[in-house]
This record gives sequence, C-alpha cells and structure tokens, in this order.
Amino acid sequence: MLAGNHSRALFLAVLPAAADPGVPLFLALGEVPMFLSLLLLRPVYARLLDEGGGA
Repeated sequence: MLAGNHSRALFLAVLPAAADPGVPLFLALGEVPMFLSLLLLRPVYARLLDEGGGA
C-alpha cells in the first residue's frame, strides 16, 4: 500500500513545460505523506514485528 503510489513522481518527468505550475506542486505534495508515513510508522511496524516474532 505504501509503495504503490510512488510512481506519481513519474508524471513530473513527462509533464509538458506548458503545464500549469500547480500541477507539479500537487504531485509533489502528494508524495510527502507517503514518505512521512514510512518514517512515522517505523516504530509501530517494529513493535508489531517484535510481538509477532515470539509466537
């Protein structure tokens, strides 16, 4: 789920130069929560793996 939408950044590479300046900003801001969720949820994932590893 977290890695499935990273290809949105590829749209930046194929975006024409005449595109509205808000489009790249929209695509870039859409990437931020995906990267932050990986960083912020790392302790949660580690805790889940520790609890599940003992069983």
